[in-house]
Amino acid sequence: MRNVTGLGVLCTAMSVACLTGILLLSDEPASAHTFKVLHSFCREKNCADGAGPYGLMMDQSGDIYGTTIAGGQNGFGSAYKLTPDGNGHYSFTSLFSFCQEYQCADGDTPYGPLIIDTAGDLYGVTEGGTNNQGLAYELTPGNGAWSLKILYSFCSQQGCVDGVAPGAGFTYTGASSGQPYDGTSPLYGTTTQGGADNGGTVYSLQPGGSGWTEAALYSFANVTFPDAAMIMDASGNLYGTLTAGGRTGRAGGVFELDNNGGNWTETDLVDFCSPNCDTGALPDSSLLLDSSGNLWGTAGNGGYKCSFNRAGCGTVYELSPGANGYTTTAAHVFCQKKACKGGFGPETTPVMDALGDVFGSTWSDPVEHCGTLFKLNGTTFSVLHKFGGSSGCNAFGNLLLLPSGSLIGTTGNGGKNDEGGTIFEFTP
Repeated sequence: MRNVTGLGVLCTAMSVACLTGILLLSDEPASAHTFKVLHSFCREKNCADGAGPYGLMMDQSGDIYGTTIAGGQNGFGSAYKLTPDGNGHYSFTSLFSFCQEYQCADGDTPYGPLIIDTAGDLYGVTEGGTNNQGLAYELTPGNGAWSLKILYSFCSQQGCVDGVAPGAGFTYTGASSGQPYDGTSPLYGTTTQGGADNGGTVYSLQPGGSGWTEAALYSFANVTFPDAAMIMDASGNLYGTLTAGGRTGRAGGVFELDNNGGNWTETDLVDFCSPNCDTGALPDSSLLLDSSGNLWGTAGNGGYKCSFNRAGCGTVYELSPGANGYTTTAAHVFCQKKACKGGFGPETTPVMDALGDVFGSTWSDPVEHCGTLFKLNGTTFSVLHKFGGSSGCNAFGNLLLLPSGSLIGTTGNGGKNDEGGTIFEFTP
């Protein structure tokens, strides 16, 4: 559940009792490595280059694309590109500034990572729009500039049964293997509100000869906030997280949407804080599906109840499939040591390398309050970098894991220009 204050995203606290796991910890930064800032936002007057980067995507040429939730020419967010020069440096280009139209009919505050198709066009979602309830868009390059096309404006149907406030980016067939979008198959996303039961939706967008068609595949009940991008497995089934709600209506969960010949069936895989919050609470990130079929995610709350957050300082959790459904375990519980040097409030979607090591970041820490970049090798937890100062503050969104083993991510605040945020690269 996003609560934007300035350019930051704050963790949501709740009063719950949590248990503590026992892991092997190493809170000291890892040995020799390289950390560098690829771009500090808000370097231009009035943050015309953007501020508050959120999602990242890399194409097959190594170009990086992303959005900012603020800044740009109109102050309501932007899309940008980073181009590598082959010598470890990147050049920055602003592609598009949102809210060019009256009352931001062309969208504002674009959350979530972009996707790219085989023609080089970009796709994403924003707030605002014709009905002021969010929209899906396509950005197309041409004649030295990028133009925006609205694919669909939400709440276009009676009672907003088509959904309100799209919460994150898209997934599609082939996304998990790194293939670009083919431009003809359906796109899948979520809305945080609306739908038949006003608890948000899972929807599809299908291109056709007369434009794009939206269909609500599933409507959640109550307040669930499915505001993270979903992932798709090889069978076409979708997996996502709920920041709130769940069967107990308290602390969110993980769901699966099975595709049975176009008929979609929803299954709750885990309901956090049922009966306790030792494995996590309020997950606000997308999921990682590993080669063994296990699902990994981060939860900003739950786990160990510490002085920094009485609702728990967060976890990295793992869901393992079995004959009787999924078993949920806490792969790491933050702040088990009083000093809490490893940070707390993980917000980033985890990534995994070929060795099975898991990488992620935390939102905050007790010293700089800017968070950490971490590695989880089995039960051994290591801090790779502590954010603060010019390196940025409050990492969230998603990480990119390069074939070289380097990590690229974003911070929503901090950097050389104080509050603009950064794009960073960490090389082991």
